[in-house]
Amino acid sequence: MNERAIYRYWLVTDIFLATGLLFWPPALYLAMAVTLLHGVHFLLHSPQVTAFPMQVRIGYLGLLIIGQATFFGWVNWVQLAGTTALLTTGYCPLARILCLMPWNRNRALSWRLFATAIFSPPVDGSILQLVSED
Repeated sequence: MNERAIYRYWLVTDIFLATGLLFWPPALYLAMAVTLLHGVHFLLHSPQVTAFPMQVRIGYLGLLIIGQATFFGWVNWVQLAGTTALLTTGYCPLARILCLMPWNRNRALSWRLFATAIFSPPVDGSILQLVSED
């Protein structure tokens, strides 16, 4: 999928998320709709639900939904910070966490791998490439 299109999806999602948290709560449902559309669009270009980019979108949508629960509204604030970081620096906290999941790595989990995944600067391409290197 085109990098500009991906950026636009995340930008619109971030705007709806911020609007929903700060001014108009129904905008959170628009953020969910855009995330769902983003996932569907991605599936049309690469029909693998297990692909890492799809995992990020599914996880993001799941967190948006969890954030609707009474005591979990803080999750959406964390998402806002993470999505804004992605848009401004290219660093995606959700992708960094997902790359540490057992099904996404070919090395044993260690403090060094954790530090590499979390503290390395943004990369071109997928973070999976960085944590898969030996």
